[in-house]
Amino acid sequence: MYWLLVSLLYIEAVTIHNIPSSKIGPSPSFLPAIAGNSEKTILFVHEGDGQIDQNQLWELDLKTYKWSILPSFSDLPGTFYIEFRYNHTGFYRQNNQEFCIYGGRNQNKIFNDIWCFGTKRFTWEKLDLYFSPGPFMKFTSIYYEYMNYEFFIVLGIDIYTYDTKVYILDLQELKWEDKGIYVLTLDKSEYLDADYINIAISCADEKIIFVIFHKYKEFLWKGEIDIFTRKFILDKVFLDESSLRRLSDSTGYISIKASLIVNNNFSIILNSGTILYIQISSNTIPYFEFNVVNINNNSAIWCANYSCFAFGGYYLEQLTNGIEKIDFLNDSTINQNLIIESFISPPLRTSTSLKAVHTDLYLFGGKYKSLYLNDLWKYSTKKNLWSKISAKGFWPSSRSSHAASSEGDLLVIWGGENSSGYLNDMFLYNAYTGTWHQHLPYPIISPSKRKNACISLELPNAFIYGGSDSSGPLADLWEYNFRNNSYKKLIEIKPMAKPTCIFNIQSKIIIVNEDYYIEYLIKKNISIITNISKNPDSVITILYKYILFIGGRNKDFTKAHNEISFFKFQDNLNLQIEEFIYDSAHTFYNTSIYIYGGGYLTSEFSLFPAFPMARFVRIDVKDICAESNCTNPCSMGFETTENGGCTLCESGTYANDGEKHYCASCDPGYYNPNQGSTSAYQCLLCPEGTYRDKKGGNVCKACSSEYYCPVHSSYQVKTNYTVNTNPSFQPDIVKSEFPMEMISFLVKISIICMIGVLIFLLTLKKTRKCLSILDLYYNLHNFEDGEYVKITRNLCGGAFSIIFLFLSSIFIGGLISIYILDNQYEEKYMIPGDFSIKNPMNFRINFEAEIRLKEYGGKCSSTFGSIGLTHYGDCGKTINISSKGFGDKSLKALCLPRQNKVCNIYFSCENCELQPGAYFEANIFESRAYAKIIEVNITADSSIPESRSSSFNKITASKNQIFIGYNFTEFHFMAIPSLLSNDFQTINTGYHIIPGSSTILGSQNTVENFAAGLNIRVFIDRKNDVIYTFRAKKHMEMFFICISLGALAGIFAIVGSVMRVCESQTEKLESLRLVKDFNSIKNRNEGLYQMNFNWKVQSDGDLKKKITESTGLIESKEDQEYQCEIISKTTEDSK
Repeated sequence: MYWLLVSLLYIEAVTIHNIPSSKIGPSPSFLPAIAGNSEKTILFVHEGDGQIDQNQLWELDLKTYKWSILPSFSDLPGTFYIEFRYNHTGFYRQNNQEFCIYGGRNQNKIFNDIWCFGTKRFTWEKLDLYFSPGPFMKFTSIYYEYMNYEFFIVLGIDIYTYDTKVYILDLQELKWEDKGIYVLTLDKSEYLDADYINIAISCADEKIIFVIFHKYKEFLWKGEIDIFTRKFILDKVFLDESSLRRLSDSTGYISIKASLIVNNNFSIILNSGTILYIQISSNTIPYFEFNVVNINNNSAIWCANYSCFAFGGYYLEQLTNGIEKIDFLNDSTINQNLIIESFISPPLRTSTSLKAVHTDLYLFGGKYKSLYLNDLWKYSTKKNLWSKISAKGFWPSSRSSHAASSEGDLLVIWGGENSSGYLNDMFLYNAYTGTWHQHLPYPIISPSKRKNACISLELPNAFIYGGSDSSGPLADLWEYNFRNNSYKKLIEIKPMAKPTCIFNIQSKIIIVNEDYYIEYLIKKNISIITNISKNPDSVITILYKYILFIGGRNKDFTKAHNEISFFKFQDNLNLQIEEFIYDSAHTFYNTSIYIYGGGYLTSEFSLFPAFPMARFVRIDVKDICAESNCTNPCSMGFETTENGGCTLCESGTYANDGEKHYCASCDPGYYNPNQGSTSAYQCLLCPEGTYRDKKGGNVCKACSSEYYCPVHSSYQVKTNYTVNTNPSFQPDIVKSEFPMEMISFLVKISIICMIGVLIFLLTLKKTRKCLSILDLYYNLHNFEDGEYVKITRNLCGGAFSIIFLFLSSIFIGGLISIYILDNQYEEKYMIPGDFSIKNPMNFRINFEAEIRLKEYGGKCSSTFGSIGLTHYGDCGKTINISSKGFGDKSLKALCLPRQNKVCNIYFSCENCELQPGAYFEANIFESRAYAKIIEVNITADSSIPESRSSSFNKITASKNQIFIGYNFTEFHFMAIPSLLSNDFQTINTGYHIIPGSSTILGSQNTVENFAAGLNIRVFIDRKNDVIYTFRAKKHMEMFFICISLGALAGIFAIVGSVMRVCESQTEKLESLRLVKDFNSIKNRNEGLYQMNFNWKVQSDGDLKKKITESTGLIESKEDQEYQCEIISKTTEDSK
C-alpha cells in the first residue's frame, strides 16, 4: 500500500547533468549570421560554413546560457535552391518574434534574398519583395526599430559598377528604396582588392551613420543619412598618420567585424581586435586603440546597447563555436568575457547509437531528416571533448536504427536501414587500432534484413534479437560466432520492434522492451517471459540487479514522459526528471547513464520524432539510488571501493563482471596498456620478440638478442625450437644401373676371404692333408706323353681348387646381384583425359595427413591439460573437423598437443574413393587459437608396391603477425591416379601426391587486432589424367643359369691351366735346385780324391743313365762321363 501511494506522487526530481553545461550548441562554423533581441536575453545563430553543412538555427538563452535548437517544419533558407549559405547577416524582429537573414553566398551563388523564421511557428518564410538590392562585392547591414517603424538598411558596393549605395527596406510595407541612395563610386584601379575595402554602418537618433575606408588610404569617408527625409551628408576625414602607418604595416587584410554607437562615438571593431573611434558630431581626427579585444578570424559579431556578442570563427586555425561577450563600459574601458566555451560535438541526429569503449563513448551513424550518416565520433570522459574519428579499413555504409554493442576494444554495428532499405550486415570497429572490418558470414545464412534489432557482444559470440522489417516485429534470436564466422538461429520468443538486450555473466541473455522481460538460458535453450507495462521509446538501462526505464512516450505516442521507473526493484516507484526524453541513444558508464539526442518536442504533448533534439546529458545512478535506496552499481571496467564508490581499473587489468566489482590482472605473456578495460580480450598477446613474465603487465619486455621469444612468451628461451618436418618424397623410379658397387664389394670380400682361407689351410700340417683331399684337378697334373699316368691329389691342386671355388662364388654372386638389382626396366606414360573415369578401375586411396600448428596459443582441444603435455585425445567440440569428396568414407581425426607450443592434427582415411574437389578442413574455435607457422603433410599409397607418395607444404605468418581469424588458410595438393602393371599382369592402383596451386593465406593479424578462430582447409584435387607405369624383367632365370654354367666351366679350365703352368715352373725350379746341390758335392769330392788318392774319374754308362733318369737333364758327353765317374767313385767309397 505504501508503494502504491508513492507511485501517485513524484519524489524530488533527479538531476540531469548537461554536457556541456550550456548544452549542445551550433556546429563550429565561420561567417555565420548572428542577432539577438534588444533586451539581450536571447541570441540567435544561423550556422555558416564549416565542417558540417546543416543550415541550422540555434537559440541561446543569455540568462541561463543554455543552447536550444529551433527545428524547421518547412524548407530551410536556400535548401530548395542552393543548399546553404555563409557570410550573411541576421536581425531579430521583436514584435513579430522572427529571426531573419539577408544575403550571403556559397560556392555557387551570391544571395540577396531575405528569409525569416517564426520562433513560434518553427517555419521559414521568404519575404515576397518585388525588388532586392545587390548583388554586392561587399556589404553590411543593420536593423533599426524606431517607435512603430521597422527598417532594414544595407550599405553595399555594387559588384559590377563599384557604386556605393544605401538601401532602406521598410519592413512594415515590405518595400525597398527602389534605386537606393547613392553615396559615391570607387575607383576600380585604386579599390580593386576588395579585401582592403571596409564599410561599417550603424543608426542613432533617426540617422544612418556609415564609414568607408581603405587600408592604405590616409583618409576615410564618413556619411550620415536621415532615415525619414533622406538628407545626405558625406565628409572626407583624415586619419592620424602614426595610427595609419601602424595599420598599414599590419599583416593581412583589415576587416570590420562590427560597429556600434558608444557615447556619441562611432565605434568600429576590426578583425585584429583594434577599435576605431570616430566622433559623430564633429570632423575631429579619428583614432585607433590597438589590440583592445581578441576576435576570432571569420567570426560573426552582433552588437546592441553597448554590448557585442561574437560567435565562431577560427582560433589557432581551429573552428570554434564559443560565445564571447564584449561590454563597452565607457570610451576607455572594455570588458571581454568568454560566456560559453567552444564545445565541438557531433551533428544532430536521430536513431543513432552510443556505446562505451575504454574511457570513451562512441557515437555512430543515425539520420538527420532524410540524410543517413555513417560518421564516427568519440567523447572522452576524461577530457570532456568530442572528436571525429577518421578510421581505417572498410567503413559501414550510412545507416540509422542499427543495433550496436561493445566489449573490450570492439564496437559492433549490425543491420539498420538506409535509403536502399533494410540491412543485415555486420561491422567491427577496433578502438585500439582504429580500424573498421566487415564480417561476412560463411556459409551465407543470416538473420533477415531489419532495423531496431538489439545486439549483445559476448566474445567470441554476438547475440541478435528482434527488430522489425516490412512484415512487422520479429521474434528470432540468433547467435553469431566470430571464430567460424557463422550464424545460428537459437529460438523464436516474442516479437519486439525495439528490444534492448544484454548478455548476463550467468550464461543468459536478458531481453527487455515496454511489454516483456525475457531471460533466455543459453545452455538449456529455454526462455522465461514476464509481462511488464512501461513506456515505449524509453531509455532502457539493464543493470545487474534491476532495470531502469527513463522517459518514453505513451502507447499512442501522443505524450512524452519525464520519469524514471524500475523493474525488479520497487516496481511501483517513479522518480521525476527535468526533461522529457524519448527515443534516445544511451550507454551506462562508471555510475552514469549517458543519453544522446532523441526526438524533438516543444512540450510534452507536441512531439516531433523525425527532428533531432540537441541533447547530451548524463544521469548519475547514485542520484537515483539516493532517492530510492537502490544499490549503486559500477559499470564494467571499474571496481567497487570500500565506501561504495567506483575506481577505474588500471592498465594491465580488466573488470568484466559488474556484480563482483574487482579488477583481474592479465596473465604472464599478455599486456594491456589501457585503463578501464572490460574484457579479457583486451589483454593482448606479447608480440614476437617480447615477453612478459609477471601478471598485470601494461607493456612487454624486449627479448634479448641471444634469446628467442615467440608470440605470447612469458619467458625467454635460448633457441628457436622447431619440430622436425616431414619432407616430401615420391616412389623411386627404376633405373638401369649396373651394380658395380655391389660386385666390387663381393670381389674384395671374396679375395680377402680366399687369402685368409689359404693361409689357414697351408699353415697347419693337418689342414695341408685336408687341402690335398680337396684337389679338383687330380687328373690334370703334369705328365709326359707315352708314360703311365698316375692320378694323384696333391697340395697344389687343393690350393687351386680353393681359388676356383672363390672365383666362382664371385661370379655367381655378381650374376645374382645383377638379376636382383638390374633385371628390371620401367616405362612411364601420362594417359590424358578421362581414362580413370571410363575404365572401371578401383582408384581408392589409403592416406594420412597432418596439420602441424607451431607456436600455437590454444590447448589443441585437450581435455587432459594444456599445450606441452604429451597425450592422446580426440578433437573435441572446440575443433571441428569436416571433409568432402572422399566417397562413402569419412576421415578420422586426432588432435595431439606437443611440446614447445605445437598442435598436431592427424587425419586418416582407409580405402577412400577420392573425388574431384575433395578437401578436409579444421575449424578451431578454442580461445587464443592462433599459430605462427602452419605445416601440412599428405601421404598416400602409391601404385608402386611397398612405396608411398608424400607432399609437404609450409607457410609462416608475416613479421609481427599471426594466423588468426575466420578467413581460411588454404593449402592445395594434386592427387594424380597411378596405375602399375608388369609382365605377370599384376595391376596396382594408387595416387601420386604433388603440390598444387599456391597456398592462399588466411587471416593474418597483429596481436592488437581482434580476431577469433583459426580455419585451415586442405584441398586434394584429383586429376583425370593417369600415370601409367609398366615394369618387366630384362632377362629370364634360364638365361642366368646358362651363363652361370658356361662361366663355371670356363673358370674351371682357366684355373686348371694356370695350375699346370704353375706346377711345370715349380718342377723346373726344383731340378735346378738339385743340380746346384749335386755340383757342389762333386767339386768337393773331386778335391778330396785328387788329394788323397789321385783317382781319376771314369765314365760309367750305367751311372750316366741313372743320373739322366733321376735328373731329367740331358748333359754333354763330357759332363755325363764326368758325372758317372764321380758317382762310381762315390759308390765305392761308400761301400
